[in-house]
Amino acid sequence: MKMFSFFSLHELLAPLKNNKARTILTGFSVAWGIFILIILLGVTNGVQNGILVNFENEAKNSIWIYSGITNKSYKGLQPGRRINLTKDDYLELSNTLNSSIEKGTVRLYYWNNNIITYKSQFGKYNICFVNPGIKDLTQLQIIAGRFINENDVKTERKVISICYTIKQELFDNEEPIGKYVKINNINYMVVGVHKSPSEYDNHKAYIPISVGQMLNKNSQNINDIGFLLHNISVQKTKELELCIRKQLSRKHDFDDKDNRAIWIKNSLETYEKTINMFSEINIFVFFIGIGTLIAGIMGVSNIMLIVVFERKKEIGIRKAVGATPFAIVGQIVIESVFLTSVSGYIGLITGIGMLEFINRNAVNAQYFKNPSIDLRIALLAVVVLIICGTIGGYIPAKHAAGIKPVDALKDE
Repeated sequence: MKMFSFFSLHELLAPLKNNKARTILTGFSVAWGIFILIILLGVTNGVQNGILVNFENEAKNSIWIYSGITNKSYKGLQPGRRINLTKDDYLELSNTLNSSIEKGTVRLYYWNNNIITYKSQFGKYNICFVNPGIKDLTQLQIIAGRFINENDVKTERKVISICYTIKQELFDNEEPIGKYVKINNINYMVVGVHKSPSEYDNHKAYIPISVGQMLNKNSQNINDIGFLLHNISVQKTKELELCIRKQLSRKHDFDDKDNRAIWIKNSLETYEKTINMFSEINIFVFFIGIGTLIAGIMGVSNIMLIVVFERKKEIGIRKAVGATPFAIVGQIVIESVFLTSVSGYIGLITGIGMLEFINRNAVNAQYFKNPSIDLRIALLAVVVLIICGTIGGYIPAKHAAGIKPVDALKDE
């Protein structure tokens, strides 16, 4: 049995060894095809992962409304007017959309003097006056204490939730909960420490919106409005967009088709569009890679045709001593599958190794995260490789099976 196995392996490798240059070049073309396929899919997934990380900074089922400047004239009013959102807009929209929303918030940014001081330590940070709903809308994680609550808003309590970077820079190893920080000569008690998925938001502190309005001479103006929606369809979110535009256009006197008067960010719609776009890109890239792979397989088929021609006498003798057409076809097909499989495996391993190298050297890339491939895609590529190798070997094998012993010996 061992001698038979050794003989079979020797018989398998001998034709390939006798044509080393062609074998290496053909094997390289197959390995290159699978390598390109793995790299293309991996890099595409890396870009996709990097972009989708941005969606982790806020709830996917959310709608944000921003102030804008009119681009169309309306009822005698000229374009170029600033549309300022107010807290009343938030309250009225909350009532109108009540059945479709879970939570909401407004945001008012503090631009005047955003230096936070604790004892002798100080730093410049982003300060935002908000409702408690911002916690769920921006996926904040509370790592100490609590977040601001509705009672803080109602009683205009001067409390603050700081991000973990503020805690590290101002408090070091000291416990911040219950301590007071100073902003523009006003003391705020630290009630919580939070962490955000967004690195930008990890330099931000939150204060109740009512405090911000009090400091702003009870002005109702705000920067933007956000709503966390129930689990609804994209089509439903588009209907809510239209409802929001029409309601705000009536109150602020602008054309409801003027998309620049207010800006609406529909996170769920954007997310699904992004997912669908990358699904189409992945399919496109997969077929490009498969095309490159098939080109390599054609090279395998060509080299096997050459092998058959060079071994014409040997095949004739084998048939003369009783070798069946099935045995001849099997031998050629196995040689083809062996060559494609080994080459493909080398290309697969090299491609995965290259993705790992890229991943380790792109850790700080903003829009490129974890370039990898789906295991199912890798297995599918292997299956395609084996099928193509079989087909690539069958054509020359069929030709070999049709060789007549007399003709083979006569040609020699």
